[in-house]
Amino acid sequence: KNKGLQVENLFMQSGSHFAERLQQQREKTQVLASKLVAMNPENILAKGYSITSDSCQMVIKDAATLAADENVNIRFARGSIAAKIIKE
Repeated sequence: KNKGLQVENLFMQSGSHFAERLQQQREKTQVLASKLVAMNPENILAKGYSITSDSCQMVIKDAATLAADENVNIRFARGSIAAKIIKE
């Protein structure tokens, strides 16, 4: 009889522990999902930013890497446009 109560208590404790760990994992997943949404380039573009790339489709991070008459592509939240650098 006493062993049965011990087994039942252990079973209830393990179920409670499992539920707690599951909730912690859900919370972690929600935090990570929020971070992914915030870092999504599409969402950043929707805020008014643009992404400029060179003719090799490499993102331009430094204006000093561009030369006069170089062609670039500017991507916006809705659409993109080709442009040419007019001066260094």
